[in-house]
Amino acid sequence: MIKSIVSKVMSNKKNILLHEFHDPRIIKAMTGVIQDDVADISLLGEQSEIFNKINNVDNGIVNYILSNINIINPKSPDVKSIIDNDAMIKCDGYTYPEYSNIDVGHILLKNGVVDGMVSGATMPTGNVIKSALKHVGLKEGMSTLSSFFLMEKYDNNPLLFADCAVVVSPTAKQLVDISLSTRESYKLFFGKEPKIALLSHSTMGSSKGREVHKIMEAVSIIKNFDKKILVDGELQLDAALIPEVAKIKSPHSIIKGDADILIFPSLDAGNIGYKLAERLGNYTATGPVFQGLNRQTNDLSRGCSVEDIYNMIAITTYNKNLNIKILSLD
Repeated sequence: MIKSIVSKVMSNKKNILLHEFHDPRIIKAMTGVIQDDVADISLLGEQSEIFNKINNVDNGIVNYILSNINIINPKSPDVKSIIDNDAMIKCDGYTYPEYSNIDVGHILLKNGVVDGMVSGATMPTGNVIKSALKHVGLKEGMSTLSSFFLMEKYDNNPLLFADCAVVVSPTAKQLVDISLSTRESYKLFFGKEPKIALLSHSTMGSSKGREVHKIMEAVSIIKNFDKKILVDGELQLDAALIPEVAKIKSPHSIIKGDADILIFPSLDAGNIGYKLAERLGNYTATGPVFQGLNRQTNDLSRGCSVEDIYNMIAITTYNKNLNIKILSLD
């Protein structure tokens, strides 16, 4: 899927902002993006500091990189004017010196200076989310910010895992929002209707309790909202992904062990699940890709590789239509 995305975005490049240029992984991934003509890159920082960092990573191509990037100095008068105007509009008492680089980046993104932004290689996801919500904000009609991971493995169907980065303990309504947002994301990437499995420790009433009831309630809401959506739950992981197990545990389910999207019941389960698949199951995990924001900004795991960063820049470039407004179910 990543190769397909790269081939598509080369003809319609977007300007992606990176503010963590001090991390060597960012410099190496950015170099690959520039050489492959995947996106235009803007770095947020002072030119001399950026030059030194690039030179320390690969002094053989520093001039090539510098001639193919845009450098935005956060202390320049033009940037200061944009930030001051933004602060005046919000009237929240913040002044320019209090903004960190990630905040400056998100303000520039909100004001259309760049098309997208990737961050998080050197900071917790919570910091990225807080800044994005404050300065970029949710799309009109969206009540839940969520995320997904694109999970790929050779000779296996790709999967979307959600939510693995944002909502700690989703309510039934939030599970509905996450499911519908991820459905739209899947349709954008793959052009077809996905099968959505809401996961649990229980399959079709094999266990009882508040958490199981929450999953059942979410599935009921989705089915009543649009009967064309291919969704079921609660399902254990094996019943969602293995047809032979599904025949035994959930023989009447529309999923039939062939789920395309896995919706996790909590952030604990989702985060652990994608990392197990990545580290022990040899899946490539790209994400978290945010869903529901006004503009396209995405997060990286602090354990990300150069390839992960490259892939996330490609997805952010491609995802101009990802954050589709979901009809409110309230």
